[in-house]
Amino acid sequence: MSVFSFGRDIIYLQSGSQPKSEREAIVILAGLGSKVHNERKIAQYFKHKGYDIYQPSYIYRKGIDKGVDKLERFSEDHDLNSYKKVHFFCYIIGSWTFNRWFQRMNLTNIETVVYDRSPLQERAPYVLMKDSKFIAQLVIGDVNHELATTPYPPITNFKGKIGLLIETVPTKLILRHQKTASSLGPVKWSVDSLGQEYSDYFYAPVNHDEMYTNIEKVGTEVLNFIKTGNFGTKVNRIAPDHDPLTKN
Repeated sequence: MSVFSFGRDIIYLQSGSQPKSEREAIVILAGLGSKVHNERKIAQYFKHKGYDIYQPSYIYRKGIDKGVDKLERFSEDHDLNSYKKVHFFCYIIGSWTFNRWFQRMNLTNIETVVYDRSPLQERAPYVLMKDSKFIAQLVIGDVNHELATTPYPPITNFKGKIGLLIETVPTKLILRHQKTASSLGPVKWSVDSLGQEYSDYFYAPVNHDEMYTNIEKVGTEVLNFIKTGNFGTKVNRIAPDHDPLTKN
């Protein structure tokens, strides 16, 4: 039965006797990078910041909807609906999954969502499908093809705050497969090109690998958004003026 899980559920609950109705939780939906990186570093960074931390294993080889089903069961098993507030931090496939799941569940206590978006790394599933099809199928499964061919499904009817963290640096994977990545057309840096309504956004000087290995580079900004609904006054909101996939 091909229901490959990319990791194990990671849960850090704050000590204390407060009921869930008086606590807040952060749910981290790490992405395909968890297959090659130690995704536990992400949850560990947010540990001891005043929130219960959940990082579910939800990605399945067979497709995004299987991940939606897993996230639904996780939400019910851990009674996320009982929290005072819940905040989601979604990596790339986590964004596709969360949006489908939210339309199904529509929890009313979700206060904020931070999407990790990347006009560069979102080309990676296509690159793998074209240049490394056998390996991608073997290691990741059908879900890579689905992600490569499924346009971003924006969340609708969300009453909370939405933040967009936009990566601006290409990973080694994208640079190694620059020709295939650039075949999808020029990189569009405009925040509106991401197809998602938002409350705030910023352009982060990180690549997607660093979102796993050096989460502290953006962790303060993510926490600022969770606490206040904006990323703060020191972030860069000016789009890059160059295409890193275009050879000079």
